[in-house]
Amino acid sequence: MLLRINPELAAEQIEREQAGGSEQLRALGEDIDRVLDEIRNLAAGIFPRLLADAGLGEALAAAARRGPIHTTVDTVGVGRYPLEVETAVYFCCLEALQNSIKHARGASAVTMRVVDDGALLRLEVTDDGIGFDPPDPPPTSTGVTNMKDRLGNVGGRLWIESAPGSGTVVRGDVPTDGVSGACRGDSPDVT
Repeated sequence: MLLRINPELAAEQIEREQAGGSEQLRALGEDIDRVLDEIRNLAAGIFPRLLADAGLGEALAAAARRGPIHTTVDTVGVGRYPLEVETAVYFCCLEALQNSIKHARGASAVTMRVVDDGALLRLEVTDDGIGFDPPDPPPTSTGVTNMKDRLGNVGGRLWIESAPGSGTVVRGDVPTDGVSGACRGDSPDVT
């Protein structure tokens, strides 16, 4: 409601005095940013229907198409897996993509790659940004913690590699050989 009322107030303020109107427009921009952040946070927790219907490859490709940075998705040997495995890998990839968009200064492209090698479902999200010198201990931001927790809950692990001038790679893997209910079978590669 405020997002609808505030532009009208700003327009009236600009008609009266330009300085006050510009301040009000800046405040409106901050309000819009907060609302968008809330929507993104809400949407991040909603299970995408496409993931349930078509699996990882299609769901990741759809997410990549919606992003503001050129993102390529490559899946090799990826079939269907238990819901908890697909969900963990999907949201881990999206978090890594979001981190690239937010933090990879100078990045012009991201590649998401998911490969089933028969024993592990491996994920890799790579950006071509400026990279960074990873701190020791590794970062414990909410995003990194969420990715580690998601993969850890299905027996997987996560690590991040980066160096100044060489971009960042987020890697993870989840065991598939002992996963109950895993549906084997290849799906076409998605690029």
